Amino acid sequence: MKGAFLGVLAAMSVAGAVPAAAAGAEGHTAVMDGKSVDLSRGWGEAQTCVVRSESAQVTHTVCYRSAGEADAALGVPAGAQGVSSILDCPSGWLCLWENEYGGGRRLLFSDEYGHDLAQWDFAYKTSSFFNMQDGPPICTSADDPGELWDFQYYSLRLDPCAGQNTMGAWNDRATRVFG
Repeated sequence: MKGAFLGVLAAMSVAGAVPAAAAGAEGHTAVMDGKSVDLSRGWGEAQTCVVRSESAQVTHTVCYRSAGEADAALGVPAGAQGVSSILDCPSGWLCLWENEYGGGRRLLFSDEYGHDLAQWDFAYKTSSFFNMQDGPPICTSADDPGELWDFQYYSLRLDPCAGQNTMGAWNDRATRVFG
């Protein structure tokens, strides 16, 4: 599947069908407190950004000052998640953190598209993850794995209902994510 995706992406890039932001040449504009923010230039006060995609080329990102604020916007009951840990990933989402053990900035995806992490100033910055796309209460299916890729397109499978507090050789290595 990855090979097919890469072939399509390469063909689209050659044909010019991928916008510059999707190809990673520019940053991704997010909304925070009703204002536009170019995340490739830094997150400012944002601690969690939620990415929703209409297609591989059209994404919308909303950022929040805290994980709790983002979780509330996603409908997660207060206190339902852990505190600053990889378990602090809402059901239905793939969460990436900039620091080990779910610390620092958090970036959430829930779609089946490949994304250049540089658009969110997250390339070479992922240090822990949790994939809750096939989240509780079931967590029995392996139907929704995620994947991280590095600049050479080596990949790390992100199994459903699983995560890593530390990334070992993959620490700060990922440049792309497939949700």
